[in-house]
Order: sequence, then structure tokens, then C-alpha cells
Amino acid sequence: MDPGTLDFLLRAEALKDRPRRGWLRAGVARPESVADHAWGVALLAALLAPEGVDRARAVELAVLHDACEAATGDLVPGEYASREEKLARERAGLLAMLEGAPDAARSRVLGAFDEMARDETPEARFVHEIDKLEMALQARRYQERGVPAAALESYRATARRGVASPALREALDALTSGP
Repeated sequence: MDPGTLDFLLRAEALKDRPRRGWLRAGVARPESVADHAWGVALLAALLAPEGVDRARAVELAVLHDACEAATGDLVPGEYASREEKLARERAGLLAMLEGAPDAARSRVLGAFDEMARDETPEARFVHEIDKLEMALQARRYQERGVPAAALESYRATARRGVASPALREALDALTSGP
């Protein structure tokens, strides 16, 4: 393995140690890491990709969709003025992480980031929806662990706003009708 790829991988491994800060705000003790979340989104992509969505590409986007957070941290609303500012900070962080990586690796990772940022492909739109669905799934897990429902309602509301496709909406309804 070339040194640039190894450096990127070591930097990306920091996602395992980065707690999802929104859950900290909700009072969750020992919240999931960014890597835990990315794994959950990738699992949903593998299991729920509908016809017309390239499952392999969706899984790849899910795995990479928050890689930049190893450099930027898990940015939460209020820490950026606009979506454009957030994307610019994330892209700059990703570029720093990829410094020294071969062109093929840089192209693949940045291509995934840009595809998600543009939200123009069926795969990107699907991954954005399952990103919200995974958040609702995690909220349910936290509620089952004793986190008060009121502390989790804003996350469920965000998921409801972000999930539009009928099949995923049905899954979301099943998740949010639980305990």
C-alpha cells in the first residue's frame, strides 16, 4: 500500500473515536461514533436499495458519506451558517486527509463526496434518505435504552422531513410507531 493511501486510512479510522455530537446534545451517554453511523447507513443501503438504484454505488456512498468528519468533526446545526459553508469546510477537510494519496484514490473519494453534495443521482438521493432513516433507527435504540422520547423527538422530526420515498417512509413509520 502506498504511503498516501495508508495516511488517508489512518486518518479516516479516527471516525471510530468521534461520537455523533447531536446525540450528546440530546443527553445520550456513550453515543454511537460517526463510523457506527456510517456502518448503519451502509447496512441499510445493502438491504433496502430499490430497483433503479445501483446497490454497490449506494453502499460505497454510505461508507464514504461522512469520511470528511475525521478532519472536520461532526458538524451540527449552529456551527455553520449555510449548507454551502458546511460543504466547503467538509471538502477542505477531505482534501487535507487525501493529501499525498494517489490520484485514483483522491478521485474516488472526492467523487463520492461531490456526488452526495450535488444530490443529483438516484444513489445520492437514496443515501440521503437512509441517512435520516438510520438516525430514526438509532433514536429508537436510544429510547429502548431509557433516553426520554422528548429528547429524541427533534431527530424523528428531522427524519420525517428527510424521508420521502414510499417504501422508506413505511419503514420510518414502523420505526417511529414503536415504544
